[in-house]
Amino acid sequence: MFNYIKIVVYFILTSCTIPYSYAQGEPATITGTVTDTRNNGIEGITALLRNTNHGAYTDVKGTYSIYNIAPGAYVLEVSGLGYKKQLQTVSLSEGEKITLNITLETDLTAIDEVTVTGKSKTTRIKEQSFAVNSISTKQLKNNTTDASVILNKTSGIRIRSTGGWDLLINYH
Repeated sequence: MFNYIKIVVYFILTSCTIPYSYAQGEPATITGTVTDTRNNGIEGITALLRNTNHGAYTDVKGTYSIYNIAPGAYVLEVSGLGYKKQLQTVSLSEGEKITLNITLETDLTAIDEVTVTGKSKTTRIKEQSFAVNSISTKQLKNNTTDASVILNKTSGIRIRSTGGWDLLINYH
């Protein structure tokens, strides 16, 4: 009895899902090449079906492929930096595989001018303002005080007892 129920349930479920899977149809595919006016393939161009999540980027040779597209009418938008956007209406049947080759014109108004400026860390430090301390030598005339002691009393300079000296400069 239990096996009989399993078989009936199996046939009911199978009969409900088979028509649904046939109604979906085989997905369509769009492939093609995007070239410039000199017939050179363009890398990094976007080929997108509007109002869907289907799209692709062109490879080094300018070729693209968009897979698993449901049958229907779409607008293919092809665009990229420095090129005029192009739109093409596409109607796809079940399981159809079409090739759309597109030529894009350069758009000189899209890229006007790019200026890159930069400074090294050393240049930025040199351009910053900092406090300057001066030492009057009149007070030191006829004095037996060592120069390292005098410099050590000056802010921003510390004399090492092992030799040499360090500048302590604080930048804000």
